[in-house]
Amino acid sequence: MNHVGDKKYYENVKKILEPCEVVLYEYCIHPSSQEAISDEDFQKETEEDFRKMNSEVIDEAFFPAIRTYFIVIQQYFKDLVSESGQFDVAGSGWEAGDEEKFDFSPEEKMKEGLNRLSVFRKKNVVEYVKNALKRVENNQFSKKEWGDGFIFLWSDEVLMDILPGAIGRPRDEMVFRKFDQIIREKNPQSIGVKFGAAHMRYQRKLLEQRGYRHKYSIELCNIAF
Repeated sequence: MNHVGDKKYYENVKKILEPCEVVLYEYCIHPSSQEAISDEDFQKETEEDFRKMNSEVIDEAFFPAIRTYFIVIQQYFKDLVSESGQFDVAGSGWEAGDEEKFDFSPEEKMKEGLNRLSVFRKKNVVEYVKNALKRVENNQFSKKEWGDGFIFLWSDEVLMDILPGAIGRPRDEMVFRKFDQIIREKNPQSIGVKFGAAHMRYQRKLLEQRGYRHKYSIELCNIAF
């Protein structure tokens, strides 16, 4: 699923998850109150990312530019809502799927992956972000451009492998260790896995390794324009 969208989109996702006896959710989207970042620290991190995004050193600017892009655009569209406030993860049957701690530095993993991208592509991404932010500043950025931005970034196989590969796959493996534990201990008839869309490819592979097969899909629209 997507982490931001129209309210109706999340209502439809809730309906799909409603029959599930257990739902494994993405902990980083719904952290505990003890681990949630404060507004002040979030603002500091955002300001630091914005500063780094304008660095002449492209490897220093790259990831801060992507983070800044998603934060600013999500705040720009006032009629869209965040996934984090749409689900009652304290409800019966809801369990965090990826609470385990990493035994490596995700930041270092992502930096290692940057070497696989060409300098041209890295510059291309940073410039794309800067142009988008200018259009936001001028109140010209559209939801279609927001959708096009997903295609621009995530249709790149190498970039998809660097970002979800560095921090996504280890979390996918965490959630399926939890999945296996629930099957052993509770043997439910149905389990929902509520994770971001970037996790779907590898999670499907993990399901297939366990003998599960895809039967059908439900088409949903998270942002209408």
